[in-house]
Amino acid sequence: MDSDPQSANTRRQEAEQERLAAEAKAKAEAKVKAEAEAKALHLQELFKRCKSARTGDDPVWREMIMDRSPEVTRLISRIGTKAKFHDIVHDIEEIRHEVFIQVCKSLSKYDEKRNPVKWVNGLTRNVTYTWLRRKRWNFLSLVDEDGKVVEFEDQKTRRPDQAAEANEKKRALEKALEALGEPESLCRRLLHLTYGEDLTTREIADIGREEETGGHTGPNALPTNHVEVWRMLNYCRKKLLVLFRQFYDPPH
Repeated sequence: MDSDPQSANTRRQEAEQERLAAEAKAKAEAKVKAEAEAKALHLQELFKRCKSARTGDDPVWREMIMDRSPEVTRLISRIGTKAKFHDIVHDIEEIRHEVFIQVCKSLSKYDEKRNPVKWVNGLTRNVTYTWLRRKRWNFLSLVDEDGKVVEFEDQKTRRPDQAAEANEKKRALEKALEALGEPESLCRRLLHLTYGEDLTTREIADIGREEETGGHTGPNALPTNHVEVWRMLNYCRKKLLVLFRQFYDPPH
């Protein structure tokens, strides 16, 4: 028997608080999951109605655009911030318009097994990064073991000598990527999904599981666990950096 009733009561209270906290967390997670599922189902239904619409002027298209515009806008802004291209705020409306043009063009190819929200987000990333490339902005950076960063910045902000050096780095990086493997190779895919599409390790693992379900296996198959994605990504970055150093001769 507990010789200290006050301590026993305290432990019971703490246990009850932990139980209540765990219940609250579980309820919050269930609510988030339910909202995400409801959002996906609603968008699936909009997609079906859009496919049946005769023209892009049909009211259902306007409904779908209004439904997705806030999230598409936030994603465009987030990509611009991550790429340190803050002027993107002036072009968000143009980019968003292009996103929905691509949704309209690609909807006939949409696989209903895919999450529709992630599908639209993927198109948004592709359109936004294409826009960034047109603005001659290269956002890929490599960090070596000493913490030094190899960066490729907007050449408009550089002096002629700095722009020339940036061009040399860019050419060296392109050669290093080619030496790393074919575009379909695992390392090239991981680097593209991470830097080209701004996906997290968990999102890449989700794609890996979708591909595994669809029968995509082999040496170039994406990892299905986010920890393994992180491990492989680090390996690929280091390998790319080694190759980059072979092709880049820094000025002395």
